[in-house]
Amino acid sequence: MRLTHTWFSALAAAFALASCHAPDDGQGSSSSAQHHAVGASTAATAPLPTDFPGIPAGAVVAYHDGDGVKVITAIPAATQASFGAKDTGAPSFTADGKHVFASVGKANRQDADQILDFDVATRTVRSIACPCAKAVAASGSMLVWWEDPDRLMSLDLREPDPKPKILRTVQLPTPAPDKIQGELSWQPSGTAVIGASRDIVLIGRLPTKPLPTGGPTYLFTVQDDGTARSLGAANSDGPVTRALFSPGGKQFAYIGRYRASSNSRSASVSIVDTSTWQTQTPSIADSSSPGVVPGVTSLWWDSDGALDTVYYSDKEGSPSPMTTVTPPNIWTLTDQTWKQIGFDGERWLYHLAPGAILTLGRSNPRDEHSVSTTLSMEVQGRRAQIAEGVTAVAAMSARQ
Repeated sequence: MRLTHTWFSALAAAFALASCHAPDDGQGSSSSAQHHAVGASTAATAPLPTDFPGIPAGAVVAYHDGDGVKVITAIPAATQASFGAKDTGAPSFTADGKHVFASVGKANRQDADQILDFDVATRTVRSIACPCAKAVAASGSMLVWWEDPDRLMSLDLREPDPKPKILRTVQLPTPAPDKIQGELSWQPSGTAVIGASRDIVLIGRLPTKPLPTGGPTYLFTVQDDGTARSLGAANSDGPVTRALFSPGGKQFAYIGRYRASSNSRSASVSIVDTSTWQTQTPSIADSSSPGVVPGVTSLWWDSDGALDTVYYSDKEGSPSPMTTVTPPNIWTLTDQTWKQIGFDGERWLYHLAPGAILTLGRSNPRDEHSVSTTLSMEVQGRRAQIAEGVTAVAAMSARQ
């Protein structure tokens, strides 16, 4: 991959998972529990830009600017809280939108042993002992993760003093022998929760004898009644570390990676229907053209349920280096067809409410080598920069 795309590639994992939209789950406010939360303290306040256009009531924005996590709310007026530090992981929301959580230590650390929990309503933050750096938001305020050999673990942030608990033990089914892998066995520590919705937990497992590209990942689902199902190998030669469920949980999507040649890798986006378990992988722009190496750097669901991605393509030369065919920009899936909607270096956008859009892009759109990022908000035509150097961002839309 060329240096041109470093800016789009370096932060792919953080932004692929960042966007979040979910309706209230009917469990009521967590405020009463958090007033008695053990170890909670009021988060520090960070100033907003003087020209900040405001934030729609009910919307919440969380981002990491390299110095820690910032959370913008409209309680009671636009206010920005700050917590964590440089090594705090990327912020994520619980499914009910009532908590922002982040691991302590780098987000890719398997051994991180605590998380920071920010309560949106009370603006308090607490540190919770939990070996759950790879935890995924499930229903309500619950986080889930896998613990070998057969445990789904959970942490409920609604509790005053939450502790890791065994959600259930799971006997994952053995897939039929693979044409390439043969009889399957699994890597030690190669099983992880890679996605979740209200009633489905998605698990990925890596085989003992992976391909040279590291995969494939075999997918399994666990229903809320404990029923486990094998979905077979993911549509990817490389490992699939995260999958994103749509706001209603009817679909999930993930990025597939493939070896295009000895020195380049291509990518695609696959979408799985959770009622039929059928997978579709629609071509994006010129991704199926001969000689083109397609790339996907991030993936998210917008608040209206649309699936968006950052797509680009290169063409391999011989012996010259790759040349850009399609510059990196935002594309959205409409009626199984990808259409470009972003321009000038935008790499993420999210609709907080009608007329209110959050965007992330290169600080200098004309410089394709730039790795500096700027987070901005536009409300009813008024646009203001929120922060530069943003490395991860998540958002919850205003509930209608």
